[in-house]
Amino acid sequence: MTTPDKILIDLLISQSSCDALAERMHCPMLAVRAMCERHERDGLLSQSKIADTITVWSLTDAGRDVAATLSPVACSPALQGVFS
Repeated sequence: MTTPDKILIDLLISQSSCDALAERMHCPMLAVRAMCERHERDGLLSQSKIADTITVWSLTDAGRDVAATLSPVACSPALQGVFS
């Protein structure tokens, strides 16, 4: 699975900063930021600020739909509707 796909799956749980995503994925933060910005241009992610200082990323509805198709857990019949 590619890192951009892993970002989408990770964000199914909750919003996250690039620093936190990079730490969990063992990937350089600047690379994760670039991937998040690309996902934002594609309409899959949106960013917001916490306390006017920390940028966090979250899935848009389109991003949630894409991430759900990538995650075996989200595709589980027992969880249908949980991630949408």
